Amino acid sequence: DTRTMDSEFMLSILACLAEDESHSISGNLKWGIRKRFEDGSFRQSIAPYGYEWRDDELAVVPKQAEVVREIFGLALSGRGAIRIAKELNARKIPSPTGKLWTQRAINTLIANPVYAGDQLYQKTYMDEQFKQRRNRGELDRYYNADHHEAIVSRDEFERAQGAMKQRAKEVGYSGGEEGRGTNRYCFSRILVCKACGNIMHRQKRRNGAACWVC
Repeated sequence: DTRTMDSEFMLSILACLAEDESHSISGNLKWGIRKRFEDGSFRQSIAPYGYEWRDDELAVVPKQAEVVREIFGLALSGRGAIRIAKELNARKIPSPTGKLWTQRAINTLIANPVYAGDQLYQKTYMDEQFKQRRNRGELDRYYNADHHEAIVSRDEFERAQGAMKQRAKEVGYSGGEEGRGTNRYCFSRILVCKACGNIMHRQKRRNGAACWVC
């Protein structure tokens, strides 16, 4: 009966004990997951595009693997993520979600070391407000080399990273600017903001119109 002081006090104690138990269980679960990160036995709930789970091992899906190789090949030939996505969508090749390919999906795929046969764990984490965030050094990350069969060679993977970084450099984007395209346009690296001095980038609006912003 919370109308009495004794009951209110007892309820507060029980709530504190329950919260402490919840934190203890959460800590134990996180410890177990990190141990599986360390020994490479952690299994993602959904296999990356191009792979499927077979007896706790990542196995290549041939049809999807061909798409992955084509994406890396297009990136190495100098195409940007937006153009690659448009080419795949024009040929009605389904994305990992079964919908249209996007610039972000292409960039994420090319940057994923899983296609070189490696696994990188704890790329994201859940904060105290239960929001999923990208791990930018707040927590340890675990790299497991030669974890499974590769779809592209390590050399192709590294050259693709270099090609995408070079495109970003040519149009004035830094590596920390997520979600921005790396396509080249006639004014790329030419227009400079008079107010702040930063290089301006081409941005497409919802109505289809394009403008240049810093």
